[in-house]
Amino acid sequence: MTSKEWHEIDTAVRIVKKSTCSIFDTLVEAGCGITDTDSIKDAVYTIDGEVYPLPYIHRDFSIDFPTLKKSREDKQNIDTTTVQTIAFMVIQAVEKLFLGLWEVSDFGDMSLYGMCNHPNRITCPIAPPYLEGGSKLNLTWSISHFEKELKACVARLLEAGFTGPFLCILSEDWKRAGVNPQQVTSSLVKKTLISELLPEGTVVLVEMRPETILAFCGLDLTTIQWSSQAGHDVESPREIVFKVLACMLPLIRADHCGILHASAVL
Repeated sequence: MTSKEWHEIDTAVRIVKKSTCSIFDTLVEAGCGITDTDSIKDAVYTIDGEVYPLPYIHRDFSIDFPTLKKSREDKQNIDTTTVQTIAFMVIQAVEKLFLGLWEVSDFGDMSLYGMCNHPNRITCPIAPPYLEGGSKLNLTWSISHFEKELKACVARLLEAGFTGPFLCILSEDWKRAGVNPQQVTSSLVKKTLISELLPEGTVVLVEMRPETILAFCGLDLTTIQWSSQAGHDVESPREIVFKVLACMLPLIRADHCGILHASAVL
């Protein structure tokens, strides 16, 4: 691969990361980020006796040599559509880890929990804007009622000793029903994100303090390359195989779990 082709791939990956509504980046901006490239060698990270697994998230894609040759002959940029799709899949997997929606929470003899499956989180019911899987409007619901319930959720966290500031993450249906993320923001709720990954009728509040949660980065979103051979003929590789990977995950303190998970179904 030429330096120009690598630049095209790296640019495509960066664009996807920047355009994705990232919980990771929000926590880092709030001072809850930590980078440690040494710990990934041991695949664990320890804070005050709490040990966390450090899994990699990765997806593969390939570019065959005939396609690459043609783009060079035509002096065209390589097609980065697949690159962007794969990068988006990795970023979505990172978001799932943070939200606690990953299919697996156990890694060996250790567990890695997110916001919606941490055993020490606060849980409570909330009236959803839609019923029957989003096909029917909840006639008893209103934006003013939602605002009252959200204030009650914040009060639950304050009563539990968590002082904020808080990040609010809403499932997509709240916005569809007319909830304005900007209006949710207050002196305590500093930022509101909309996540299409959350089940409908879900609200998550998390205290943005490093003693509650850390956005750990052992390896930022990265692309690596190796040649894949055709059959057993190592002298004539037919394609170049790439891997987009990252080690970006939540470290939620079990002894200071300032997270509230409100849902229509718990």
